Amino acid sequence: TLSPHREHDVLQILLLSFLLVLLRLIQGNCSVIWLLLVLLGGLLPGMYFWQLSSAGRGLRALGPLAVLLVSGGVSLLVFHYLPWSVPSSWSVTGLSPFFDLGDFAPLKRDHTLLGRLYPPETSGNTFRRVYLSAFVYTKYRRGHWSLAVLPLECKGRKEDFRLVLEEPLPALPYPGCPVEIRTPHGHWYPKRLPLAPAGPGEYRLLSCASPVSAEPSLFLDVPEEWKEDLEDLSRTLQGKTLAETLQKMRLFFQRHFTYSLSPGRGRGDPLRYFLFESRRGFCEHFASAATLLLRSLGIPARLVTGLVSDERDGDHFLLRASGAHAWVEVWDGRKWLLFDPTPLSPPRLLLLRGLLVLEDLLKPLFLAFLLVLVMLWLQSLRNRKDPVNEFLKIFEDLGEKREPHETLGEYVARLMKRHPHLSKELLEFVNTYHEVVFGEKGSKDRLRVPLKEIKARIQRQAKGSG
Repeated sequence: TLSPHREHDVLQILLLSFLLVLLRLIQGNCSVIWLLLVLLGGLLPGMYFWQLSSAGRGLRALGPLAVLLVSGGVSLLVFHYLPWSVPSSWSVTGLSPFFDLGDFAPLKRDHTLLGRLYPPETSGNTFRRVYLSAFVYTKYRRGHWSLAVLPLECKGRKEDFRLVLEEPLPALPYPGCPVEIRTPHGHWYPKRLPLAPAGPGEYRLLSCASPVSAEPSLFLDVPEEWKEDLEDLSRTLQGKTLAETLQKMRLFFQRHFTYSLSPGRGRGDPLRYFLFESRRGFCEHFASAATLLLRSLGIPARLVTGLVSDERDGDHFLLRASGAHAWVEVWDGRKWLLFDPTPLSPPRLLLLRGLLVLEDLLKPLFLAFLLVLVMLWLQSLRNRKDPVNEFLKIFEDLGEKREPHETLGEYVARLMKRHPHLSKELLEFVNTYHEVVFGEKGSKDRLRVPLKEIKARIQRQAKGSG
């Protein structure tokens, strides 16, 4: 059985706790920085206390207890504050009708190819970046957005897109405003959003530039509990025209906020924490904040999630799970305008994508190296501080090396014949060893008392003979 009073068991409990934390972080797709923080904040303090206790510095009882408290406490904190992400057909693809702040963080590291979008042939190379909408949301409450089911009405010039899906999606993503959808099995004219689920295959999407209906008054709701704070901030960003307001808001996020896939979690509303405290987040934070700020100015705005891509491969765009994105649609009095407040230009997106790929490649190597390093370190500490090894080293320096076939009892019996003046201390050492190892009476720290007496007796003998 495991006991907190035995050094070996304490080390096993510490290592098991640390491995659980690592597995939890890997499951949550956390960055290498998190792993380093857990190492520095959990493992090292525990090992420090244990090392002090092993050295006999008045912390014999506190050392094992401190190891268990630190490692267990870090495990509980990590398990509590880092959200579980259970894979599903919706979460893996990056699209879901159930949307909470933080959902996209694991998806940004998933580079699964979902499909390909072929822009209209008549457009030439005018498309630099494509947005494919999937879901529209109405009310926001404490980190959760409510899905909107909306009537669909499109006007304007129609363009023909070709979409080839490699993976099933919970809703067919679409550029602009879909008027007609054709598949090998037929075609239909959508009347509501979101569109129906879509499986792998080829789709022809006849779309207008933007939708024009969906009752703008539905998209003015803001949380009452921090409505005044939103209004105070939004007034500082209000321009003379809608275009000027959007430009001020975009610059506000670019200059005063940081794009991060690990924004942290504060108490209370996560969006309020992002907007007024941490100022660190990613697309869903920026889009959600911009939506509420525009609404507090009386401008209808709605949150949209879907896929975005600026990764061209010849005549088409590659759509990946890491392209899961959130943006805003703003009502200008006649139609909905796309507004993306996330402060990342296309070159920075490419750089971020490259860094995330590199991190995915390095994380397994880093973890393997870290685990090997921890195990070697623990073993070296045990060997260096183990009183039995220290005992063997003392007499090995005196030319009395233990033979491979000898038990500790046989070895001590031989030492007592060669060093009769140490018989009392040697006998006490081996008897204590048998009580600890076979009788489970305390830890090996008990061996330090007779070991100290053996050292003192050898030193006195050396002085007397000198």
